[in-house]
Amino acid sequence: MNPRLMTPNNRTDPLEAWRADVFVRVARLIAQVGTLTYFILIGVLFDDLNPTYFIAYTAAYLLVLAAAFATRIPVMYRAYSMVFLIFMLGILASAEKAAMGDGRVWFAMASILAAIFLGRRAGFATTIVSGVTWGLIGVLFSLGLLNEPASISQFSLEIWGGTTVTLLMGSLTAVFSIGALLVSLNKSITESMALAKTAEAQSDELEKQRNALQRRSNALETSAQISRKVAALTSSENILLQAPIMIRSDFNLLSAAFFRLGEDNRLYLASCDGWNEQAHPKHDYVVALEDDITGAAIIQGKAMSNKDYDKGLIATLSETRSYASIPMRGRSKTIGVLLIQSDDFDGLGSERLATLQLLADQIAILMENADLLAEKESALEAERRAYGDITEAAWLDFIQDQQYAGYMRDKNGLRITDAKAYHPGETPDECHRVPIQLRGKTIGFIDAHKAKKRSWTMAERELLNTLAGRLENALDSARLYEEI
Repeated sequence: MNPRLMTPNNRTDPLEAWRADVFVRVARLIAQVGTLTYFILIGVLFDDLNPTYFIAYTAAYLLVLAAAFATRIPVMYRAYSMVFLIFMLGILASAEKAAMGDGRVWFAMASILAAIFLGRRAGFATTIVSGVTWGLIGVLFSLGLLNEPASISQFSLEIWGGTTVTLLMGSLTAVFSIGALLVSLNKSITESMALAKTAEAQSDELEKQRNALQRRSNALETSAQISRKVAALTSSENILLQAPIMIRSDFNLLSAAFFRLGEDNRLYLASCDGWNEQAHPKHDYVVALEDDITGAAIIQGKAMSNKDYDKGLIATLSETRSYASIPMRGRSKTIGVLLIQSDDFDGLGSERLATLQLLADQIAILMENADLLAEKESALEAERRAYGDITEAAWLDFIQDQQYAGYMRDKNGLRITDAKAYHPGETPDECHRVPIQLRGKTIGFIDAHKAKKRSWTMAERELLNTLAGRLENALDSARLYEEI
């Protein structure tokens, strides 16, 4: 047995660790019981106690205390000393009271403790030595070399022989049983420790996966929030202005910049946040696709970090420790690049780049949608202006062909007014003027008058405005019908 395995600071073998723990507990229990027994026996048998045996028992008691509480001594040596001590107690008890004493019990205990704390071989060896010693003591008594105790009236070599065989058989049975038990215990402890290590490794792996999922979830949530905010913007200019600010702030980056891909296959800095714009003005910073990692993302068609590309980045911040270029892929083509810089060496791992790639693609699609919406609105506005101009010209021609300016209805009935220039001016309280408009063009007015010093109420004004709105469509439909 390796002595290092039985020290408190080095318990690599699970069985040795178990033996060391159990030995300390058993030794201290024996020390406590031995203390009580020692003082009781000394008090009761002090007058009849042989001085030699008194000294021997006292020394044995002190050795028990040392084996139990001398923690600086390796457990293996303390176990050897405990077994040797019990063995010597067996010799003393046998010499003092011969076959009628408790020497065999001490010998058997020494064999059992040796098997438990020192191993099966040590237990077997102790059993053989104990049996031989018991037999030799019997021979010494038979030859008269040892004096028989006066209390023993019957003695024979057969008694010693029988007790010796009994001691050997009992001790061997105990040793082999303990050995088999310890083998099974060692196997169980080893399997338990292996299972514990496997469980611990699996727990660590699950914790790593949980942390990775948590980081991915947080990154996706951040990406979703930015996407919602960007989706609320209606123009690509506003997206280019606000998106870098959001990305830099929410992902805790040093800088974020958008490059638009021009028709000449060069990248133009469109917007940025956190970059030194004075050193790199937006309108003057142009990058060819082959210059650095910015264009490499377009060529490779995927996100690339400084760990993937050797040429590096032409312009980096002094605090930059890692950077990456992410293509902005729209529905049918790549419209640009998102360039980010971080002060963390491992801040742009594959998980974060995957999330930022999704975000960059979403922003590219939103920018395309914003451009399409702007084109559609521009076309609709041009169409409205053209149709309004056509409507206005048609009404001017229609009015010029008329011989009257309009119609008037009062208490005298309905009549046509003469054709003359109409110049709407300020209206008094008793007059309410409502313009008649078609597609943004004014084609006439309604002048409604009340009796003097009677003003129009809010309900009356709203009603007149509603009637004017209906009159607009009716007039235009009538004009078109008359022209046809």
